Amino acid sequence: LVPSDLQFESPYSNFSLDFDSGGPDYLTGSTTGNIGALSLWFKPSSVIDATTGPFCLVNFRNANWGALILGSFTGTLTDEIISVNYLNAAGASADGRSAYTSASDTISAEWHHLCINWSGSLYEIWLDGVNKQNDIVGTPEIIPINALEIARANGGYYYFDGHMTEMSIWTSALTSSQITSIYNNGYPRDLKGFSPDQWWRIGNDAWWDGSNFVLP
Repeated sequence: LVPSDLQFESPYSNFSLDFDSGGPDYLTGSTTGNIGALSLWFKPSSVIDATTGPFCLVNFRNANWGALILGSFTGTLTDEIISVNYLNAAGASADGRSAYTSASDTISAEWHHLCINWSGSLYEIWLDGVNKQNDIVGTPEIIPINALEIARANGGYYYFDGHMTEMSIWTSALTSSQITSIYNNGYPRDLKGFSPDQWWRIGNDAWWDGSNFVLP
């Protein structure tokens, strides 16, 4: 738990969790339901591009694996910057991936807002208020959560190194104007008016129970 240099609009204490891939550090959650939309703020410890990674921001499942990944990850895509991956029950031949790919783009080692949003046929990938999704593999499907982990993939792989805060999940999709409003020109805001099904401050209001951080 560290003071954050991310400036909030809402009147809360500015803290985030610093995840150390060498630690390794991660969080687990018990929520279930489909991912209609997921929003979070992250600050990688180094620049992300198509040659770095993979780094898992959020793991969604254990059986029929699914995760939100930064950087190069799968041989079924090239030049991945961000990918939303779901290995569904039909097996590897039916993988569904929505992705933002680019051989030249980078994600700087600064604070960024990321929102993935189910369109009905794929996951939009909104980075800092702009939908960057430009590639798919297979047939993407809406992802049902059964094993939520933050900052690593299920089984202890692809640990994220950097800061994270303000993660929220909706079981239904958001509108583009809602996503833009949540981004708020780079200033995290109070999300109560957007009625998230789950909202973890990830830093703000967290406490140490002697063994682990507990997030309300």
